[in-house]
Amino acid sequence: MVTQVLIPVLPKNSVIMMDNATFQKKQSIKQVIIDAGHMVKYLPTYSPDLNPIERKWGQAKCKKKERSDATQIFCSHSIWCNQN
Repeated sequence: MVTQVLIPVLPKNSVIMMDNATFQKKQSIKQVIIDAGHMVKYLPTYSPDLNPIERKWGQAKCKKKERSDATQIFCSHSIWCNQN
């Protein structure tokens, strides 16, 4: 996927910043990026303040929980209505 999607759209000599997710630490991914003429740098461990997407993940988790709670209430109410 890196070869087909990311590499073709990168400007020449890009610096790719990655967090420390296990799948991003694979040597094969790093090597593909380097072989294409780019540089790979890793964010320091436990540094969500340097990775703006982390804030969005937190927001997404809150939204999922809100929707999950609403769905659970709806299902409970539907079951109760069908029993009475």
